[in-house]
Order: sequence, then C-alpha cells, then structure tokens
Amino acid sequence: MPYANILQSLRTLIGEPMCEQTPVLLGEPVDSIRSCVEALLPNLVGTIVHLGSSSLEGSSTLQKILNSAAVDAGLPAASVDGLFAGGVATDGLITSGKALLSDLFGRKMSSLNVAAVGLSGLRDASGAVLLAMATPFALGLLKREAGGSERWIAASELAELLEAQKPHLRRQLSERLFGPFGAIDTAKWLESKHAPTHAPAVVAVKPAEEPAPPISTVTKPEKKGGMRWLAWIVLGLLALLLLGYCMKRTPEPTQSSDEPASAPVAVSAASDAMASSAQPASAPASETASAALAASALDTSGAPAAASDIAASATVASEPAANNAAVGGAPELKVYFGYGKAMVQRDFTAKAQPLVAYAREHADARFSVSGFTDASGSPALNEALADRRAKAVRTALAKGGVALSRIDLKKSETVTDVSENEARRAEVHVMQ
Repeated sequence: MPYANILQSLRTLIGEPMCEQTPVLLGEPVDSIRSCVEALLPNLVGTIVHLGSSSLEGSSTLQKILNSAAVDAGLPAASVDGLFAGGVATDGLITSGKALLSDLFGRKMSSLNVAAVGLSGLRDASGAVLLAMATPFALGLLKREAGGSERWIAASELAELLEAQKPHLRRQLSERLFGPFGAIDTAKWLESKHAPTHAPAVVAVKPAEEPAPPISTVTKPEKKGGMRWLAWIVLGLLALLLLGYCMKRTPEPTQSSDEPASAPVAVSAASDAMASSAQPASAPASETASAALAASALDTSGAPAAASDIAASATVASEPAANNAAVGGAPELKVYFGYGKAMVQRDFTAKAQPLVAYAREHADARFSVSGFTDASGSPALNEALADRRAKAVRTALAKGGVALSRIDLKKSETVTDVSENEARRAEVHVMQ
C-alpha cells in the first residue's frame, strides 16, 4: 500500500507558518527560526520513525500513543492562522507537544531539546517550544495516514507506514539529534529493513525453544527455591512487626512544617469578607488584587504549567462541593479556584475523570469551558482572571486526553447571586 510522505506533508503544513509567526513570540531572528525549523522537522520525523522501527518496546509505545485520544488526527486539517503567534491555542499546542514528547522519549526528551537548540543556535527555551509545537502535527499526520481516526492502528500497519518513510529521510538527518539514542549510523539504519513488531513474529520463535527438562531434574531445585522464599517471607514479617512497634513508640508531631504556610489559606473566606467590609475603596484587598499571581500558571516559555507543576496554592477554604452530575447522560464539571488564583488543584484529574471518559466514548462530542469570578474588585481584572481560569481548565483537559480542537472557550462572567467561594470557578459542559 502506498503511503504519503509524512515529512513533506509536515513541511507544507507548518514549515512556513512557524517561520512567519514564531519570531515575535520567541523574540528570535527570523533567519535563526527558519534554520531551526528546516533542520528540526526531518529530525523530529526521523526520531519518531526510529523509535517505532528499532525495537518491539518502541513500536508498542508509539502504537499506544497513536491510538490514544492525546493524538488528534484532525489537527492537520485545522487552520494554522495565528496558531504559532501566542494565545490560548498556542499555549495548548505547546502543552500537548511537551506531554507527547515525554510519553515518546521519557528522560531523553531533555537531550532532544538541547540537540534541537544546537541545530540553529537559538535559546534553550525557544528550541524546546518549536519542538513541542511541531510534535502534535507530526503524530497527527502519522495517525491520519494510518487511518487511526476511524479505527485501531495495528502493529503491522504501523510497521509498514514507518518503513515507507525511510526513503524520504535519507541525507536529511543529524547525527547530533540522534545522540540521545546512542551511536547510530543513520545512513545504515535507513537502509536496514524494519524488524517485525506484530504478534506472529514473537510466536514464530517459540517452536525453536528447547523442550522442558524431565520432571525429575527440576523437582529438587523447586523445593530449594520454595525454602528460600519461605525464609524471605519470615524476614519480611519480622520487619513489619518491628516497624509497627517503632511507629507505636514514636510520638505524633504537634504541627507539620507546612502548616504555617497553609494557615492563611484556611481563613481566606473570612479574610475576603473582612477586606470587602473594612476597606471598600482599596482594590488590593479584593480578589483581583492577587490576580497577578495567576500568571504563575505559565512557565518561562509562555506555556501553561504541566498538571504535576500546578501548586496547591489554589486550595480554597470550605470549597463548595463539586457538581459533576450528569445532565441528560452528559457529565458536567465544575472546577473551583483559590482567592485570586487561576491554577487547577491536584485533585483535578480525579474530578475530571467522568468527563474525560465521556469524551473517549463519544468521539463527536464537543465541550465548552466558561470562567467565573466574584463581583469584588476591578471588572477588567475580573474578566482577565475568569479567562485564565477557563484556559487553565482547557489545558488540563487537553493533557488528560481531550483534544484541544474539541474544546471551545466561552465568554467569562462575574456572578453575584452566589457565595464568593462558589463564584470562583470554571464550568465545563457538553455542547448539545
């Protein structure tokens, strides 16, 4: 079966738009951006093809990622106008790309970033952003070419698709970018044949295995092994008993070292009420006085922080009970925020699970996200804070596997008919 040239499609789709839109966003010279993009795209495709064609483990990893909701086969068909110039769509794209790179290459991702920067002399952050921007498109093109938007991609189909990309990568790869994978002769690798990755290849070698030894020859080692395991079990039980004894004798601490830092948060609701009644003319006392702290949800590259980096500073005293009840079979999600904060809390993944599961089961469903604030403080700052809350939830959902192209942002609102804690929230609804 003939397959499309993924590298050529990637260049046509995002090569020129990235060169035109990212210099202002990154503060880098146009020529340096162009040099990096021209070198980065073939090497990105090459590292993905190498991962999926060099080992069973790598092939399994790539197959799993391509078949997941984290890769959007519809992304290559979306408009790229202004997509690389900054804003919520750009932030979401960068976050998605970083997550995919981490899933693909694990700890090697940082080495790939350094190598990408070395191709053009850009700052470290700029090279990492360009690499993250391109990754969702490269994987989206592979998924679309393999038909993964409509069905499961089989290992044999993936192997054929990757093998078909090798001729298009000849004389375009950098040995430096392949450094994290060890000493690889790229020219020799591109000429090699793809190692089978589908299940029959594993089964085919089983008849060649030596027959099991007679029962009489393995009886004694089994008994010895059993005695060794018994000894380990006894030692483990003794260790547990000793640990329990020590724990009983250890007095409980009267106060954690983290408690002083969290004490102001525990009385935030009372502080808000006192500030609004005792100092009505002072804007810093309102929720919007600390709205600038919401910018900490962004990392130094301008992208939203990863879910694991979102701090517990968004904790809300006496937070309202989350309302994730299903309406007409479609779940709703309410996400509450701390005073002047726009960072989702650590329990977001658990609370969003019903909605993420619904998105997986209903591939055509779309979702809307709305941000809210209380009525205290400047209306302009409140509107900006509500927008950041909606964007933070949208980014967290994208990291959880819901494609950004399926999530729409709605106009922010200021509410006055509920408590202040209830007002500081974002809501996610299934669009009917």
